[in-house]
Amino acid sequence: MSSDETNDFIPDHLAQWWKITREYLLAPNELPGVSSGPGAVAPAAARNATWAWLLALGCAWAPVTSLAAEPLALQRIMKDMGRNMQVVVDGLSQEDYTMVEKAALAIADHPQPPLGEKMRILSFVGGDTARFKAFDGETHDTAMALAHASRSSNGEAAIAAFQKLQSSCLACHQAFRKPFVEHFHGKAESRR
Repeated sequence: MSSDETNDFIPDHLAQWWKITREYLLAPNELPGVSSGPGAVAPAAARNATWAWLLALGCAWAPVTSLAAEPLALQRIMKDMGRNMQVVVDGLSQEDYTMVEKAALAIADHPQPPLGEKMRILSFVGGDTARFKAFDGETHDTAMALAHASRSSNGEAAIAAFQKLQSSCLACHQAFRKPFVEHFHGKAESRR
């Protein structure tokens, strides 16, 4: 890791990660190797176990901090979805419903980010996770409706479904794009 990449480390994220990990993986007030009462571990053994745990935590965290400088797979997925949205526009204007259906299905069944990235995204989204997932579900459903309307060559229904799809995308982007760009790319969004 270069010295420039260390600037992306955010201690609050480590604290949040530790809190969530502890809640899910450890019983309340238990650290590995630290206990009291019958069968308690000797203080030196407890210290060694604690240091081993902290070392393991540090090793697990190192790859995550180095990912901050890497572009998100979500960015590529969004660009692909944008290209498919343009294909829909082209297909609708040409009344090429086969083209529209194919692009709509690609939007509905877009790839998901890798698990590690998905965890980073959901950790960042925090309390808005349900809303974020709802936008993704709405995108899937409206894209499937667009594919269905296109399959039956119903131009008006396809255009109405596409309008709903665009509105779903816009609502998600208005809620999440700017914070995502600022957080994951460390800069304000620039319009091209």
